[in-house]
Amino acid sequence: QMVLYGQIIIGAPGAGKTTYCDGMQQYLRLLGRECYVVNLDPANEVPLSPDTNNENNADDADKNANCSKTDNDETDNNSQHDEHNIDTTNSQLPYETILDVCQDIISLDAVMKELHLGPNGGLVYCMEYIEHHFGEVLKLLKERLGIVDVKGLQRSRAYILFDLPGQIELTAHSNVITKIAERLVRELDLRLVCVQLVDAAVGLTD
Repeated sequence: QMVLYGQIIIGAPGAGKTTYCDGMQQYLRLLGRECYVVNLDPANEVPLSPDTNNENNADDADKNANCSKTDNDETDNNSQHDEHNIDTTNSQLPYETILDVCQDIISLDAVMKELHLGPNGGLVYCMEYIEHHFGEVLKLLKERLGIVDVKGLQRSRAYILFDLPGQIELTAHSNVITKIAERLVRELDLRLVCVQLVDAAVGLTD
C-alpha cells in the first residue's frame, strides 16, 4: 500500500520558499516522481493595477458582446478549461499548481480591498478563512488528485509540496498553520516533513 508523502515549506518572507518549490518540483519530475505544488499563500499573486483593471473591464465588455454569438463557442471554452483545470493561471508562480488558494479560495488583494485591512491583518484573515473552510480545500485537492476513497488515496504516488506564507503573525499570534498541518496529516494520511528556509544573510557574521 502506498501513502502520500510531502513537504510543508515555511520561512520568512523572501527566504525563497516559492523558488524552492519550483526547483524541488522540477527535480522530482526529472526523477520520474509525480509531484504537485499546493499554493497556500493568499499573497502569492499579482495585484491588479488601475490600468489593468480598466483593460480587464474593456475586455469583459468585449467578451460579453461575443458571448451572444453561439452557444457552441461557450461549450468549447468550458471543455478547454476543464482539460487544464490543474494548471496555474497565476502568472507570479513559477511552478505548476494543482491547487492555488488565490484562484480557488481567497486572495489577499481582494480581502484588503473589500474589508479595508492592511497586508498583515488581511493575511491573518485569509489564513483563518482557509482553515475554517479547509474541508472544501481538501475536497478540491482530492478531486484533482483523482482520489475518491481511502483505497485510491493509498494507491496514489503523488508527492505534494505545500507553499505557505511566512509572516510572523501567523505563528506568533495564531495557531492556524498548526491546525492546517494537523488536518492534512489526519485526513489525507500524509507523511509530511517540514522544511524551514532561512535567508543566507541571517547566518552571516561580521
